Amino acid sequence: MLKKSLVVSVLLLIVAFPMLDSYAGRYTIPRDRDVLMNFGNYGQKYLNPQRINILVWNVFKGKKQTWREDYFELLKDKDIAILQEAYLSDLMLRVFDDLTWGYKMAVSFIKNENNIATGVATASIASPINSFFKRSPGREPVVKTPKMTLFTEYKLKGMKKTLMVVNIHALNVVSLGTFKKQIKAIIPIVAAHNGPLIWAGDFNTWLGSKVSYLLDAIAKLGLKEVHFAPDDRTVIQGLKIDYIFTKGLNILSSKVYGSVRGSDHKAMSAIVSVN
Repeated sequence: MLKKSLVVSVLLLIVAFPMLDSYAGRYTIPRDRDVLMNFGNYGQKYLNPQRINILVWNVFKGKKQTWREDYFELLKDKDIAILQEAYLSDLMLRVFDDLTWGYKMAVSFIKNENNIATGVATASIASPINSFFKRSPGREPVVKTPKMTLFTEYKLKGMKKTLMVVNIHALNVVSLGTFKKQIKAIIPIVAAHNGPLIWAGDFNTWLGSKVSYLLDAIAKLGLKEVHFAPDDRTVIQGLKIDYIFTKGLNILSSKVYGSVRGSDHKAMSAIVSVN
């Protein structure tokens, strides 16, 4: 059962968000100081550097009928969940609260009709030692809403270096130039991190020019793409849109959950160890 304190805290945070802009009366974009939200409980202080099991999934706001059951099943053996389109409805909050996980969320916008926040969320069994976000410089056309990238950093047991997790939801129906601006805003942060790193999420790379730019940027940063066999990732116009990239990590195994129907995106996972 969802704890009353959690429901009240989330509702108060959402209602209290000062407005930056309200477009066509549909969405409110929170001020920078109100973007980050915290909920849930972390079970430990460190991640095990010898085995870190991650899930990456655009959860489609929990709209699909089997999302709840699929989410519970997918998280059974995971250490980190990198989620896009987290949507703080009563259903999703109950599901999040039923698991012993802590959550960091970067809110992209709030739907004025029901005061429900949506954005990217990174869940983990270990508490992050640092978290911050980058709002996309560009906006989606018509609705004029941004997308978010969330950065979380974790201690690794017995190591001085930390793991950085970069959770991105890239702009969708925008030009290559606008897409580039969002990626370029993230690159210096990724480049500056002196330790293992995971950059993953929904990159919305359904144009060949966006794929080419992204993979070139990833190569220059020294990151490696996680590959899958079979590769049942979500495809739009013949191109993959969800990726996992890593630095300073060994890929022990990887998987796409092709039969899971709880979202319009296929969930991905990878088990990694620190070099």
